Amino acid sequence: FRPVSLGLVLGAANALSAVGLLRLSRAPASRGSLRGLELVAAGLAALLVLAAIVSPLREGLDRWSLSGRWRGFKLERSVDSRFGNLALTRNGAQSSVFLDGSLLFTSDDTEAAEWTAHLPLLEHRGPRRVVIVGVSDPLVVGQVSKHLASAGTGTRLQVLEANSALLRLVRPWMLASSPQVLVGDVRLQLAGLAPADVLLVNMPEPTTAALNRTYTREFFALVAEHLTSDGVFALSLTGGEAFVSSEHRTIHAAIYSALTSVFPQVLAVPGYRTQFLASRQPDGLTTSAQVLSRRLRQRHLHTQFITDFSLEEALSPFRTDRYLRDLIRAPEPPNADLL
Repeated sequence: FRPVSLGLVLGAANALSAVGLLRLSRAPASRGSLRGLELVAAGLAALLVLAAIVSPLREGLDRWSLSGRWRGFKLERSVDSRFGNLALTRNGAQSSVFLDGSLLFTSDDTEAAEWTAHLPLLEHRGPRRVVIVGVSDPLVVGQVSKHLASAGTGTRLQVLEANSALLRLVRPWMLASSPQVLVGDVRLQLAGLAPADVLLVNMPEPTTAALNRTYTREFFALVAEHLTSDGVFALSLTGGEAFVSSEHRTIHAAIYSALTSVFPQVLAVPGYRTQFLASRQPDGLTTSAQVLSRRLRQRHLHTQFITDFSLEEALSPFRTDRYLRDLIRAPEPPNADLL
């Protein structure tokens, strides 16, 4: 049931209870005045039941109640899933998708999509098989498709998504790409796949127990088993160019600790979206912006925000070393399924 439907049913039940209480408390001297209240309560109950039964009325009330939550935006669609409420809003030419009020992606955030997709793929010497876990930002799927297209034939892109409602909502932004999409529990899906050259986590922040399942030590161990010997694993979290809140720092430290407990090499790239990259080899990742810039040109990739300068800035030892010192200064236990 949607919240409005439950409210209508409860309201009708309360109105009917009022009718019963009025009948029980009716005294001979006040029968006339109480009978009017009974009729009002009975009429209200009938209206509420009618609104709950008739779909157009119920959906209209539901949309009206939700529109108040999204003032300043045009609510295009609202869908309840087992992972939470999904809302598609529009503000001018910009579309956004929210999960329980938390932003998943905006249609014009090309910068975040480029970094999420291309940095891990550039870290690999020649990615041919890529697995993306989640479609929280469908633009990432399109960017990965562009990267693989530059590699020619023989490439494969697979997307794992547990939330079928989210997949249906964001599919219009995936039409330019044609990945193989597998719907279901991502851990079970991943266990049945062949090893990948690059595996990306494209999921919402680990704010619930269900979402946290793709950010734990146990999941990272499963990922390590399904990477090629020189495979690269990547995920990103909300960060900050100059400041990371204590709450986010705790989350980053716990996930970094979990990654280092599984992978021999972990690289953190701080920024608006802080990226964590991991390799099964101790020297599988490079911190050289020149190497990544050369691969960018060799693969004939045309990116808007990933340039020689931006790579040099992102991989600056001053930025990365300072960020890691902040994490190591107050270490957290590894993020795990049961913690």
